[in-house]
Amino acid sequence: ITTDASGDTLSVITRKLHQRTRMPIAEFVEELGEITESYKVIYSAINGELLLKEEYEGNFNKNKIKSTKNDYQNGVLSSRTVATYSDNNKFKNKQGNNAKNIYKMRFFPSTSTRPQGNFESDFYFDYRLEFDDNSNSSNFGKAVFEEKTEFDTKGFPVYHSTSEPGCAHEGNKEWFNYKLDTKGRIIELKAYDNLARTQRSQHSSLITYNYDKNGLIKSITDKKYSSEDKDYTKFHDLQVFEWLFDKNSYCYDYNFTNEHYCFTGQRHSLYQKKVTKKLMTKVVEEYFDAYNGEYNSQKLSPKLFKKTTYFSFPAKFNVSKNGEITAQ
Repeated sequence: ITTDASGDTLSVITRKLHQRTRMPIAEFVEELGEITESYKVIYSAINGELLLKEEYEGNFNKNKIKSTKNDYQNGVLSSRTVATYSDNNKFKNKQGNNAKNIYKMRFFPSTSTRPQGNFESDFYFDYRLEFDDNSNSSNFGKAVFEEKTEFDTKGFPVYHSTSEPGCAHEGNKEWFNYKLDTKGRIIELKAYDNLARTQRSQHSSLITYNYDKNGLIKSITDKKYSSEDKDYTKFHDLQVFEWLFDKNSYCYDYNFTNEHYCFTGQRHSLYQKKVTKKLMTKVVEEYFDAYNGEYNSQKLSPKLFKKTTYFSFPAKFNVSKNGEITAQ
């Protein structure tokens, strides 16, 4: 159940279980008493993690909208392939299907620095393609956007290119150097504007990685290059992970903070996710704040905007007047 900051229900997600395995095979999103989204899902019989999710509009009564496929390495989320489908029956991409957007995310850093489970982290696009599905367009059926990342034999990114940068502080092409610690974990990724790795500009990033006492990723900091300082001094992004180990379920969850500053739009934002677990429930509270203007680290004060309560199936529950949810 997802509620807003006032406790009013925004949506309810229910699951249909397989009669024999009791694993979820379908999920439904209900808003204002009406099913607005439905999903066919496949979960792993080994560790219960999501393998495949196919999204449909309404109650499976319309075309497939999107598919998401997760791949794991030793139980750790390693990559995700996503396809969004066109509602134009005449459209076919160069691969012969009706996916108008296709991409594969490779999560980063390596799986050895992240716990087992379906946990997103930083990522690079192995590839990303967008096609024009407008029948009246001169580019109908053609790729109108492409992005890719090349990795070395150790799995570290060495080259990235995009046909259309997302903002003025992103380049079309960038080459990387990286530094490892004594345990073989990446601790620094530095971007350059040329293959020789001698030129830097406002597009160039220095990304640093820190790990907790258990060897799991703790924080990822991204700073942009300043031509005035001749160093990477301009704050761009910070991700902080606090891994929570549940002794009852013997698995992890995490609190998460993401602070970001967009130089192009001069917008500073802060997002926080806080997890609380009880015997039959998990509550996820999400907080957010943002402002437009020059960077000021003291100016943000995130406020609760969404609260989601998950129940261990097949639990029943009660909702109190103040929005407190408890299992029966």
